[in-house]
Amino acid sequence: MIKVIAHIDLDAFFVRAEELKNPKLENKPVAIGKDGRGGIVSTCSYKAREFGVKSGMPMFKAKLLCPDLIIVPVDFNYYEVLSNEFYYFLKQYTSKIQVASIDECYVDFTDLFKNNKNLNEDFFRQIQESLYKKIGLKCSIGVSTTTFLAKMGSDLKKPMGITIIRKKDIQKLLFSRPINTYYGIGNKMSEKLRSLNINTIGDLYYAIKNNNQKVISHLIKNEAENIINCLEGNSSDDIFENNHFSNHSSIGNRRTLPYDTNDYNTILQELIKSFDDCYNRFNDKNLLCGGLTIVFRFTNFKTRTYTKKLDTPNDDYNYLKKILLSDFDNIFDNQTVRQVGVTFERLIKNYNVQIQMSLFDYEYYEEKDPIYLMLKEFNKHIKNENSKLIRASDLLEEQDYGRK
Repeated sequence: MIKVIAHIDLDAFFVRAEELKNPKLENKPVAIGKDGRGGIVSTCSYKAREFGVKSGMPMFKAKLLCPDLIIVPVDFNYYEVLSNEFYYFLKQYTSKIQVASIDECYVDFTDLFKNNKNLNEDFFRQIQESLYKKIGLKCSIGVSTTTFLAKMGSDLKKPMGITIIRKKDIQKLLFSRPINTYYGIGNKMSEKLRSLNINTIGDLYYAIKNNNQKVISHLIKNEAENIINCLEGNSSDDIFENNHFSNHSSIGNRRTLPYDTNDYNTILQELIKSFDDCYNRFNDKNLLCGGLTIVFRFTNFKTRTYTKKLDTPNDDYNYLKKILLSDFDNIFDNQTVRQVGVTFERLIKNYNVQIQMSLFDYEYYEEKDPIYLMLKEFNKHIKNENSKLIRASDLLEEQDYGRK
C-alpha cells in the first residue's frame, strides 16, 4: 500500500516563539543567539534572511550585514514547552510520529487516507491553520510517499507552504533545484560536485544513471544507489516512533476562550480546565511535577508566561492545583485575555527522584518510595513481626539512634 508521509517543519521556530512573547518583533530582522564576537546566530527571521543573515553565522557578521538586527537571547525552556505543545497537537491526528528535532517531524497519515483516493492540500491546510490558531506556531508541510521526498517538499515553500510530491512530479519539482538543496548533501560536497559541473539535483541524477565514475567516486559507499532510489521515489517510507512522548520533560495544554474577556472567574475556569487536562495526561505516567507554568495570550497576541518551580517534585492533584490558584491570584492583572494555558514542567520519573524529606512530609514521600512499597508488599505475607524485612538504611539509622 502506498503511504502518505508528511514532513512538518516549524517555520523559524525560535523566532516565532519570541514573537508570541513580544508581537512587536513580527516582520522585523531578528536573530536568536548571544550578542558579541563570540555569539552565533541560532536562527533568524525571514526578514533578517533578506539581508543575508543565516543560521550558524557569527553574530558580529550578521550585524554587519543587517545593522538594525534585533538580537534576542535563547530561551530553551520556553521553546521546549511550545515544542511539546506542537507534538501533542499532532497526536490528535495520529500517534505515528517520528520526532526529528525540537521543531520538525515525520508523520504517517496513511490510515487517514485509506478511504480517500483524492489526496489534496485541504487536510494539511486545516492542520496548518489549526496549529496557528491554537498555539500560534507556523509550519511548512511536505507530503509524499517517502520520508526523503516529504522532507524535500517541506523546504520548497516557506513559510506556511504546502507541497505534495507525487512520483510523476519528482523531476518537475526537484531536478532544477540547486545541488546544495538536496537533503543530505552539505556545503563541502556541493562544492566538489560543482567542480565536476554538477550544479543541480537533476545533473547529479543523470551523472549517476550514466555511470559517471568521476562523480560517483566522490560519494560514500552505496550512496549513488541510494540517491537514485530517493529520486525515483523508492526510498524508505518507514516512520519510527521514537518515544518523544515518553520523555515527558513537560506536558502542556492551551484553551482559547469562547470570547475575549478580563473577567476573573471566566478566565480562572478555563485555566482550571487546562490544568485538569494536563493532570489527566500526567497522572497515569508515574511522574512527579517540578514546576508549573501559566500562559496568557492577550487580544494583541502578546504572550506572557509565569513559571513557578516547586521546592519538591509532587504528583498530588490538590497540592498542584493550590499552587496554580495561588499563582493565578498573584499574577492576574485584569488584562483582556483570549487564550490561557498550563504546562507541567521539570517532569521526572517517580522512582528517579531523590527526595530531601522534611519533618512534615516524610510520610507522604515514603509512600512514594518504590523500595518501601516493595518491602511493604512482601511484609504482608510475613506473620512474624521479628522476621519482617527492613531497609538497610533504616536499620543503620536505628543503630545510630541507639548510640546517642
